[in-house]
Amino acid sequence: MKTFTKKSLSVILSVLMIISSFAFFGGSVDFHSLFLTASAEDTLTEGNYKYTVTDGEAAITGYVNELAGDIILPDTLGGYAVTSIGDGAFYDCNGLKSVTIGNSVKSIGSYAFYGCKNLRSVTIPDSVTSIGDDAFWDCSGLTSVTIPNSVTSIGDSAFSECDALTKIEVSSGNKNYSSEDGVLFNIDKTELIRCPGGKKGEYIIPDSVTSIEGWAFSGCTGLTSVTIGNSVTSIGEKAFSYCAGLTSVTIPNSVTSIEDNAFEGCTGLTSVTIGNSVTSIGSYAFYGCTGLTSVTIPDSVTSIGYYAFEYCTGLTSVTIGNSVTSIGDESFSGCTGLRSVTIGNSVKSIGSYAFFECRGLTSVTIGNSVTSIGEDAFYGCTGLTSVRIPDSVTSIGWAAFVGCSDLTSVTIPDSVTSIGDFTFSGCGGLKDVYYSGTKEQWNNISIGYSNSSLTDATIHFNSTGPVITDPAVFKWSDDNSTCTAVKDGETVNAKVTSET
Repeated sequence: MKTFTKKSLSVILSVLMIISSFAFFGGSVDFHSLFLTASAEDTLTEGNYKYTVTDGEAAITGYVNELAGDIILPDTLGGYAVTSIGDGAFYDCNGLKSVTIGNSVKSIGSYAFYGCKNLRSVTIPDSVTSIGDDAFWDCSGLTSVTIPNSVTSIGDSAFSECDALTKIEVSSGNKNYSSEDGVLFNIDKTELIRCPGGKKGEYIIPDSVTSIEGWAFSGCTGLTSVTIGNSVTSIGEKAFSYCAGLTSVTIPNSVTSIEDNAFEGCTGLTSVTIGNSVTSIGSYAFYGCTGLTSVTIPDSVTSIGYYAFEYCTGLTSVTIGNSVTSIGDESFSGCTGLRSVTIGNSVKSIGSYAFFECRGLTSVTIGNSVTSIGEDAFYGCTGLTSVRIPDSVTSIGWAAFVGCSDLTSVTIPDSVTSIGDFTFSGCGGLKDVYYSGTKEQWNNISIGYSNSSLTDATIHFNSTGPVITDPAVFKWSDDNSTCTAVKDGETVNAKVTSET
């Protein structure tokens, strides 16, 4: 077994630090150069190929001069049998048109042919047992691929973003994978692993499938509809991301979870029906679904992940079920078309930036279990004219309502003990504050700086809301202790001064 020198280890650690730094600051990474840097000390060269030797076996790690056209990879290098194609070996090698892999190769590394956009065909021999993560990612010219009998593992996103790929075939003798109608499954067809990126029109998922794996349909822009069977229980990460042609989806009652980014970037999606067994909606699940106009989150859902519906600019209404306990940070941020939101009584916290710059939002009903409203939660909601904070809330976060320029009244309960900095900054239209406690209690609230719009308004003490004198619909609580007035679509607690 090869032993690493201290120098080798320091090079690898340096590369990992570079990748982490670039990823953190949103930069792009030249993976091919990094892969070469990591193994530079041990790299050998023969002809146009770079390689390393471990335990008497060679691994192709790269090339000297740009490769082009149709190539047959060598069976040996330096007298050693080539048994693997290393990570990123042919990364972004756009000159390649076809590749024949030698019969001694056992593994194809992660990113091995990543971004080889002109690669039209690849021959994988019966010796290969593993295909790494993203191995053929973005090989947009690849039209078909056959998985041989020997393959026992296929990494995540191995054939994602292959736009021209119309079928993935599996040799009949393979004991781990199978294919049907060009779609890749596990051997018993309970897991749908990958639909080829070039598939178009309608697709019906077989009834045997219980799991749609991560990235399964990602980038299948030609798909217009997918029927999900009643046996499916989970939809994996990025399963349908960027399926721009998908117009509607019905998630059956058998599904219990929608993972992160599942429908991200499905810009053509106009409607979605979420089954009543779904308990969680992952982060970024419907991020950027600009065509989505309405969504009803069933009572089975208990959590909505971060950024779940961010930038769904066509969304006009949202009903949040009565089992949701938390609305994640930026869940509906940038939903500029959103007009109304009803937050159920089970919700305990509204995350930071949850409704950030939802400029079309004119009404919001906050349930009676919410205890905290996160920072910037309703920042820039310029259409809001009034807000009633329920009795359950104890703190209103930093800049929660900053820039709500049309806000004229707010009802604050005596349960509130702190109001953060800038919470009502820029709310120049705020005239009336209805506070259920006494002046002494008001003075004991910790109110952060830059809240002059709040403190300069008229404070109505011992008040649970504005007085309604115009005709309205009044609803008494079961014990007749409180009365709610509903007028022009707005709901407020009110002191009744006229008979109905």
